[in-house]
Amino acid sequence: MEISILLAEQILAMFLTMAVGFGVVRAGLFKTEDSRIISNMVVYICNPCVVVHSFQIELTDDKIKGLMIAIGLSVVLEI
Repeated sequence: MEISILLAEQILAMFLTMAVGFGVVRAGLFKTEDSRIISNMVVYICNPCVVVHSFQIELTDDKIKGLMIAIGLSVVLEI
């Protein structure tokens, strides 16, 4: 449950970032060319940081077990 709440918070943060960017361009504060630069920055810098930050959670035995199951299943699927 904790992970789904964290994920929802991160999705909301990305949506708000997108909405602010859309509003700024729509209001004429930035040109369309400027929005392309900002979009690249968000995609290549901010989003990876948000993803890494969202995985900063307490490590428990259940989470390690789930990780091992996921790794095992991904190896089986690759084979």
